[in-house]
Amino acid sequence: MAKRKRRFFTEEYKAEVVGLIRKSGKSVGAVARELDLTETAVRRWVKQAEVDSGEGPGDALTTACQATPSFTTLGDTYIYDPSRCS
Repeated sequence: MAKRKRRFFTEEYKAEVVGLIRKSGKSVGAVARELDLTETAVRRWVKQAEVDSGEGPGDALTTACQATPSFTTLGDTYIYDPSRCS
């Protein structure tokens, strides 16, 4: 089986796909097949949407937090600072 070329999707497209799953009542697998997407990727988008809306685990990082560096520097050392992402 030939390896699929890596594709990139905008956050807006991902949100549309998640919305389609939530509104249609179709399974993640069914929607993924209809849109020629991998089921794993779509499941990840649904899980991240739950985190972003506050429904996910408390220690999970939101999309905004993932995009924001949460490290401070102390001399030449980087220190993880979770308070910078709130």
